[in-house]
This record gives sequence, C-alpha cells and structure tokens, in this order.
Amino acid sequence: MRRVSTDGGQCPRWAPDGSRLVYSTVEGEVYWARVRFGAGGLSIETPQLMFDLYHPVYEDYDVTSDRLLLAERVSQGVASPLTSVMNWAE
Repeated sequence: MRRVSTDGGQCPRWAPDGSRLVYSTVEGEVYWARVRFGAGGLSIETPQLMFDLYHPVYEDYDVTSDRLLLAERVSQGVASPLTSVMNWAE
C-alpha cells in the first residue's frame, strides 16, 4: 500500500486510462496525481491541486478521459445556476 495524498484524502477515482488518481479532501480541494507502473515498480508523482470548491465533495464526482464531473445537491424547488469547468487538465 502506498500513500498518495500529502495531507489526507478521500473518495479516490482513477482516470479511465489509469494514468492519474483524483481525490478530494474534507476541505473541498480536488487533487490529481500521475501514477506510473513500470519495470521499477509503482511511481506516484506529487499531487497537484486542480481546484478548491470550498465545500466537501464526498463521492459526488467522477473522472472521464477529458473532464471531471461534479454533482451538487440542491434543495427541491430552488433554482441553481449550472457551472461547467472546461480544460481543467491543461
């Protein structure tokens, strides 16, 4: 077992190609770390902050080949704007 997060993490998700591990923190930050498997074994790069949502994410997200999808629960009957974050990996 290898530790990926430097200060705790939760709800990890693998990128579909297996090259990155994405996880959130209890503070609402979302990180990714590049993971490589080779002849020398497992290599995990230092996690990089993708963005800070300023509230916990828990498990309401998923990773696709080119985006991070987040779901936010809202109260019934309350209109809420839709926010789309594009090109997050660039």
